[in-house]
Amino acid sequence: MSSKDYADTCGKTGIFDADPSKSPVSDANKVYLPYCTSDFHVGDIGVSDDVSPTFQFRGQRMVKAMMRDLSATQGLAEGATLLFSGGSAGGRGAMAWLDVIPRMVPQGVKVLGLLDSGYYLDIDPYTSDFSPDFMVETSLITNTMNGTALVKAASPECEAAYPGEQIWKCMYGTYRMPFVTTPYLMTAAQYDGWQLSHDVHAYAGIESSPVYTDEELAYVNTFGARTQAMATTLPSQLSTSASIYSPACYNHHISEQPNFWKTATSDNVTQYDALKTFLKADGEGVNVWIDDCKGYECGGGC
Repeated sequence: MSSKDYADTCGKTGIFDADPSKSPVSDANKVYLPYCTSDFHVGDIGVSDDVSPTFQFRGQRMVKAMMRDLSATQGLAEGATLLFSGGSAGGRGAMAWLDVIPRMVPQGVKVLGLLDSGYYLDIDPYTSDFSPDFMVETSLITNTMNGTALVKAASPECEAAYPGEQIWKCMYGTYRMPFVTTPYLMTAAQYDGWQLSHDVHAYAGIESSPVYTDEELAYVNTFGARTQAMATTLPSQLSTSASIYSPACYNHHISEQPNFWKTATSDNVTQYDALKTFLKADGEGVNVWIDDCKGYECGGGC
């Protein structure tokens, strides 16, 4: 909830790497919006009580300010391609914003999406210690932080499908993704480390080397099978151009890590390869790289 500990410079790798063998966008102009709003970049509200100062959840305003600056002072203009991306919480935010962004750029700018690790499952946690769970968390952010305003702007179709108190689903991966129409590449590890670390062990982060009991492993394998099955339903009929990348691996948000060009599907396709193919086609068409093996970390390229 603060930027006070941010360094003056940002030394990231993965898609940010300057080496073309490690990033297919190595020579592109890159803009990085750090995450300090704790609202998936979708809130617009101040919250206060009799004791605490006002907490500002202003993710919507930050994204809008970034887009205005790109167009007004940073040279985003007709003929350019904008790859609008995010990972983890940022992936959820990029998913929520993607269909709005084409209306926020100058005419003639091509908008594509890279949605990394935002495809969350609607599944009860294994442990009751993880509460509120991801679904409740998303409902709270959507309904109490004015996230509904972004839903209404992004997808009236999703709002119609999930009206009233169910509108939070339009901020949640498995429900929102079928309604995304802007060309995108979505990446979703079948054993997503962030979700599983919370759902199984209530671990506030990503466990580096989790150890599971037999019962926990059964839950983990069910989680992986459901992610795999849900990923195969994409793209929906609303998305004429989309790519899906889902290895049967345990990881999360590797687009800013060396695993971006190292970890692969069983067919030896890395996220680097998937993004390169997606961009070479200018986002057009459908590409699907989904491991179909069974069992925890069964992917041949993990």
